[in-house]
Amino acid sequence: MQHLYILRNDVILKRDRKSIRIEGESNIRQVPVSMIDGVYLFGADITKGARNLLLENNKEIYFFSSKGFFRGVLHAAKLKSNYKKRLIQYRFIENLEIAKFIVKRKIDSIEFFLKVSLNRYKEKLKTAKNLNEVLGIEGACSAYFFRKIKETLNSNGIEFEKREYRPVKDRVNGLLSFVYYLYYTFLHSIILNEGYDPYIGFLHRKRGTHMAFVSDLMEVYRVVLSEFVVELLITKKIDENDFKDLYLTYEGRKKFVGFYLDLIEKMNHTKFLREIEAFIDKL
Repeated sequence: MQHLYILRNDVILKRDRKSIRIEGESNIRQVPVSMIDGVYLFGADITKGARNLLLENNKEIYFFSSKGFFRGVLHAAKLKSNYKKRLIQYRFIENLEIAKFIVKRKIDSIEFFLKVSLNRYKEKLKTAKNLNEVLGIEGACSAYFFRKIKETLNSNGIEFEKREYRPVKDRVNGLLSFVYYLYYTFLHSIILNEGYDPYIGFLHRKRGTHMAFVSDLMEVYRVVLSEFVVELLITKKIDENDFKDLYLTYEGRKKFVGFYLDLIEKMNHTKFLREIEAFIDKL
């Protein structure tokens, strides 16, 4: 099984019996729909027939702009759902201890990667009395983490001031947003396949189309993904030749996605979800 990434905006996906035919790349490809987990389109086009074949086989289709901005997702009519799991989400939605647990695990992850002690934040977390205080501690930890990223990048001659994503103001922020978008959509599929409601979070709250529970899980994985981007830049696996202005070129996106796929092959994508489940079981 594979996630199919179509990175050129002059490519079109068509249906050919039980396969997806990819036209517009150097070689025409055909991929059996049974071998596809999901499809990621970066400005590429898809015919009605190909779209229907994917949806009939419960394959999500994710839409990005040609520059890598997430636009939306198309689901099959029958989404996987686990009644008991969703009831647990609804029952514990206001439970502050779960929100604290998510932030604590993020702090643990930052400590592991930076090789520092952040007990001062953990102590504050223990006495937090409401969600706003918990979110404030999470924000302070994130600010600290990105200050350390700035120091690492600047010491290697790479310009980066702070984490900003709307609008993208530099290449580092562009890469961070890109990898977050990719993994956010990937986690979304996992959450649906596990039977949970992606919109009911414990730390984050739904606003608009925001998938709050996906964002809850992202808090821990965001640290790993950020370190991944930093490593690519300081080792020059991704460099200025892979960009046009602030954005990756087609060849740059191709390289970046290749490294990203290598990364996620090594990650345990349900580990943090299982930790949250175990924590809730003890409440």
